[in-house]
Amino acid sequence: MQEKKQLTEEMVFRVFQFEYWLRFYFVEEEGKKLTFNFEEKFLDDLKESYGELAELALRLNGQYLSPELSRRVIVEFLQEHFEKPESKRDIVAPILDSSSFLKKIQLFNVWLNLFEEKLEEEVLPFEVWVANFHKWQESEQAQKILYSLQMKKLKTPSSKEIN
Repeated sequence: MQEKKQLTEEMVFRVFQFEYWLRFYFVEEEGKKLTFNFEEKFLDDLKESYGELAELALRLNGQYLSPELSRRVIVEFLQEHFEKPESKRDIVAPILDSSSFLKKIQLFNVWLNLFEEKLEEEVLPFEVWVANFHKWQESEQAQKILYSLQMKKLKTPSSKEIN
């Protein structure tokens, strides 16, 4: 049995980013519903390029998308890969419920909104997408937005409300 890694906020954030990257570029419309219809070759390529993150695509494949489905798939993935069954301790929810994680997600959503048109010009590999976000995150613009988020007295949503 493979030893489970110690879960960090950055690892959780990466899982959220990957799921959002899938939705951003690969979602399809079926009538009024949204879904993924990944071909086997694409899933194999994801597995080769992104390892265990590709499981998210496999779990979402053929499903009708909803915020609840995305949240469930992400949380189950994190629990299966990082929680030790014998510990009986939930290590995922405290990260999802932390104000630092919420601010990171909010900043990521701001980045997506600001650069949506540019991001839609071509399908960027996930690592390029992440690198672009991290580069922007260091910018003066992002720092001002982050400062603004830190100054706001926002109601912190629970892990059941994120995504």
